[in-house]
Amino acid sequence: MSPLQNVELNFVDELNKNDVLGGRGTGPFKNRGNVTYRHYVNLNKELYLSCKKHEKIYVSKAIVAAIRGQDPPGRFIEQDPVSGRWYDIGDRKAVDKTSQVLREGAPKLRHRLNAAQTGNSYSPSSMSNPANTNTPPPVVYSPNTNSNGQMTDDELEILASRTLSNPFFGAAMGS
Repeated sequence: MSPLQNVELNFVDELNKNDVLGGRGTGPFKNRGNVTYRHYVNLNKELYLSCKKHEKIYVSKAIVAAIRGQDPPGRFIEQDPVSGRWYDIGDRKAVDKTSQVLREGAPKLRHRLNAAQTGNSYSPSSMSNPANTNTPPPVVYSPNTNSNGQMTDDELEILASRTLSNPFFGAAMGS
């Protein structure tokens, strides 16, 4: 019995440039929406690691909101193994998956951060928001955006090539 049986799926008839495709391989890896998603994740890994446990969800939710807030709105989609059609996995699963991706490579990143902070006044705990725990911590967005808040095609191509050539990003993304 398929785990998707008896579950109503919101099928997607047409993919758009901002969709984040679930799955492995070069198709999802090179997809424009996935490149943007990985960029947001990589910009926020340090912040995520420096947050207190109850604050981490805000970082994941902000990344999902940033993807969904594009024009056209990005969706987190997977392919139904039975029908082969694409469907939106919903916010809850998208946030869970984003949290998982933010945790990947955490021990190596923590080690690098600790080594870089020796003799430095920077403290990861200063990135969290101790004054008001009801306010989500800030999320770092891409500085490489056009007037619509989206990266240009050239910038996405550069990001994709950097990600593909960097062993840390490849390992962190499960490739």
